[in-house]
Amino acid sequence: METPESADSRFPPYERIILRHDDKMQVVLIIWPKGSRTRPHDHGNSMGFTILISGGLFEQIFDQKSKELRHVRAFDQPGDEFKETPEMILVVGQYGEGEAVSLHIYLPPLNMTYYDELAVQLKP
Repeated sequence: METPESADSRFPPYERIILRHDDKMQVVLIIWPKGSRTRPHDHGNSMGFTILISGGLFEQIFDQKSKELRHVRAFDQPGDEFKETPEMILVVGQYGEGEAVSLHIYLPPLNMTYYDELAVQLKP
């Protein structure tokens, strides 16, 4: 499996399967092995919609101006959904026992900026 650029290399990689990508949207299925997570990132000018299919995910949200960790959410029920707005800086990762699977829809297609300096606030 090729490690996505968005994966935090300190943790197990996850797999991104592109289901659709055109000039209007991107649809991605992500398989999250135990312990995997993204690097701190934003979604550029894209709105992100995520639906949990199985397992559990967490989301850590940072303040855009201060870059401090502001909010942590956990999703552990199939069908749980959440959205990411263009102004959010976040980390998403596997939560709980076993792998997680999620479906992500980005409008327009994703164009991430990474904030690796924020990773020091996160425990490996």
